[in-house]
Amino acid sequence: MTNPVTLDDCLRLLIAWLVLSALAFIFRRQLLNLTQPVLLGVLGRLLLAWLILSVLGLMYGKAMLSQLLPLLTWMINSIQADYSASLTITDLAGGQLQLLASLRHDIAPLVKGDTLNIFNDTMHFVIPLVLLVSIFFAWPVKHFQARIKLLLLVIPIGLLSAALTVPFQLAGATEMAFQSLAHQTHLPREKPVYLLWVRLLEDGGGWLRSIAVAMVGVTMMQRTGDKPVRSANDKGMVDQ
Repeated sequence: MTNPVTLDDCLRLLIAWLVLSALAFIFRRQLLNLTQPVLLGVLGRLLLAWLILSVLGLMYGKAMLSQLLPLLTWMINSIQADYSASLTITDLAGGQLQLLASLRHDIAPLVKGDTLNIFNDTMHFVIPLVLLVSIFFAWPVKHFQARIKLLLLVIPIGLLSAALTVPFQLAGATEMAFQSLAHQTHLPREKPVYLLWVRLLEDGGGWLRSIAVAMVGVTMMQRTGDKPVRSANDKGMVDQ
């Protein structure tokens, strides 16, 4: 028996469709005017960056994510008031991000002071960032300085992207544990609004988000005067 389509499912599909449609509309001229050499160059760089950064993510992803733990902890404690969160990275199953939630008040059947552990694979958060950097590396530009500008944008945009996803995903996993406990004990518990955003991320929205924020970064660079490569005849072009 298949599960019925819910309103949340429809909303997530609608949001994904709207984001993709908006990106296609905004960048329609660039995409339609790309010549075959430029397009092949983009695909080649994207594949190369994806392979290299995926290996680096496996090797150093935990170390990179550990530098963001204070920011992520602060954000989790800001978006909800049910518990005090602390984050650590463990070596379980190759690297797990652990959230320890200490309840600030009773959440039946739990009481104030009880703790709850939530685990999530660190690669779940690293891989979308790998895609983000790969897109910045692959985007066609006319000169080396423009490529440097794009790669420098990775730092602030990557931090913003992580801040808008990782805390919500961890808080969402914790909230779903509370929801499950409430359901088992037949006690009502309202679903916070941010769960809709979490569901979108969990259903592939992380990849969609990486593409969207990368396009925003490219737009920011173009507005400063660096236009994209459209054809192999563009003057000063170094990327094909």
